[in-house]
Amino acid sequence: MTLYYGLVFMVLLIEMVFFLLLVTPIPTAIHVKLFRDLRSPMATKIVRSMKYLFLFIFVLFIDSANRVYRVPDYDPSTMTDRNDILIKKFYNQRNLYLCGFTLFLSFILNRTFKLVKQSSDLKVQLYAADEKESMSLKAEDYKERLERKKTQYKALEEQSAALRKEYYRVCDELSELKGTKRSEERRKDE
Repeated sequence: MTLYYGLVFMVLLIEMVFFLLLVTPIPTAIHVKLFRDLRSPMATKIVRSMKYLFLFIFVLFIDSANRVYRVPDYDPSTMTDRNDILIKKFYNQRNLYLCGFTLFLSFILNRTFKLVKQSSDLKVQLYAADEKESMSLKAEDYKERLERKKTQYKALEEQSAALRKEYYRVCDELSELKGTKRSEERRKDE
């Protein structure tokens, strides 16, 4: 295998590893941190260089496709060895499939990356919306509780006033029975 097809094979392996990492279920917080890190200028430079690399792989794909169709079929009348022709055909087909799978996986990887990123962003928005809703529900809950407490407080205040009034009435009756005017002194104090 030549050096540039070895490089294509390395790119294919890296793509497979990255794809497996991308589709592995991990918590949303890690996804958010990962995508925030991938927006850095260094990541942008890497993506741009990968586009040039895939352009190079596309040129190799076209070249290997041409070589596959240029290899003649075995003709017994010629003096070339059948094994040599089959070996050339095998290597050219291997290179064609290697470049083709690498390009195909790059398209799939790009689309999967965008879908996972979109899913992660939607999860973050959903969590933020749920948090806001729960906060607003909590605020509404507290408002309702406050209103209930206010009505309970007013009811207790009225009950307290009624009990105080009844207490003084009973005290007046008792003091009339005993013949003392203690309740008038209390009323003056208040």
